[in-house]
Amino acid sequence: MSVRRCFAIPLLATLLLALHAACAAPIVQDAGAVGPAVLETLPGASPVELQTDDGVTLRGAFLEAKEGAPVILHLLPSAASTETGVPGGIGRIALDGTLQRLRDLGWSSLAVDYRGLGRSDGRRNADRLGADGDAMWREAVRRAGGSPDRVVVRATSLGSLVAAHLLAQDTAGGKPAGVVLIAPIRASTVVRNAARDRRGSFAAWWAARLYGSPAIPDLDTVVASTPVPVLVVLPSEDPYLTPEEAAQLADAARAGGHRVEILAGDHPRAVLRAWGFEIDEDGFGGRRVSTLMEAERRFLDDLQLAVEP
Repeated sequence: MSVRRCFAIPLLATLLLALHAACAAPIVQDAGAVGPAVLETLPGASPVELQTDDGVTLRGAFLEAKEGAPVILHLLPSAASTETGVPGGIGRIALDGTLQRLRDLGWSSLAVDYRGLGRSDGRRNADRLGADGDAMWREAVRRAGGSPDRVVVRATSLGSLVAAHLLAQDTAGGKPAGVVLIAPIRASTVVRNAARDRRGSFAAWWAARLYGSPAIPDLDTVVASTPVPVLVVLPSEDPYLTPEEAAQLADAARAGGHRVEILAGDHPRAVLRAWGFEIDEDGFGGRRVSTLMEAERRFLDDLQLAVEP
């Protein structure tokens, strides 16, 4: 190898770092082709269209349990949308079963796609997750009759970043009655951890330098201080949250007086269980389930907000 070529490789690497260090983290994955508006066909459902502060139109659906019912704001995982459902490696799981189950328990549901996903306008952008979440939060409060304390935030995986953003906001817009975090991740480490899981340690090193982290505080910082009741559901193994990070988050949550539940299985299993699908222990099959996770059901019951549907 020539001396010139030897110097060219690190020079190229330096240029790439300079060009991409401020790029948005690639954590908002494509949700697939938009299909028919399945959620809008459910009895009591209606289409939702709202505007972010930077002028992007987001779309989704609202499923009403009963007039005056409290509202659950669903913050979806990556690669999910109200149209295509939640990816699971074995196909996609529709959102309707879980939303209907919650309606049976007296909860209305609001689910809106992040920008660039499903029917929402714009381009996928992790740096704008907070802006998307702010718009969703305002709509949830409006649907709850203007009462933020009649809204519960239910965040799965990527959605936990948006939940952290909402919890960290000042109190001018009010706080939710509770927050459910299922298979949560940390803004500062998810890119590195995901790259390590898929491509190894060298890829993790590069990813951490090529992409900036979303400007969102880490959950352990937020849950340790928030007065809002929180349920944290952690998979027993999770490549997107190292064992040390999971322990740190669990300790922070318990120190803040919140609940922590350890769910047997990995990250995808926890995400799918959140949306009504249980994978067999051997990983070769599974089934739809009509119940919420018991810890989540108890948490929602203890908030004493639901009305008879």
